[in-house]
Parts: sequence; structure tokens; C-alpha cells
Amino acid sequence: MKYVPKKSYMQVFKNNCSYNSYGIVLADISNSNINDNFCFDNHKGIYTISSECINILRNNCTKSTRYGIELRE
Repeated sequence: MKYVPKKSYMQVFKNNCSYNSYGIVLADISNSNINDNFCFDNHKGIYTISSECINILRNNCTKSTRYGIELRE
């Protein structure tokens, strides 16, 4: 289950990760230290939000839909 930040929270991730249409978080290598706090590498070059981060984001996010990412207003 993927979560993505709402618009007001996106700033935290803006320079750290980017999101594709499947709700997968792609790391920005230049900010890998920051990414370590938010994402984990699944060893396929793709970063996803860690379970610890889910707790932080739970009130700031909405689940991604089958059609892509849906940000809470």
C-alpha cells in the first residue's frame, strides 16, 4: 500500500524523491542521505516509502489509486 504526500507536505520530498504514476518513489541520488530517512532501496534502483515514514505521512497523505497518484487537498 503506497502513500504519497499531500500538496502542502510535498515540499519535504520535492528535492528528495519523485513519484511516477504507480505511486513509486524514485530517489534523487544527490539527496541520498535525506532519502534514507524517507525511503528504502528495494535493490532494483527503485525507492519506496518506508514503513516508518508511513506513520509520519499517514495524516498528510492519501493512498495512490490504480489510475495513479491522488494527493489530498
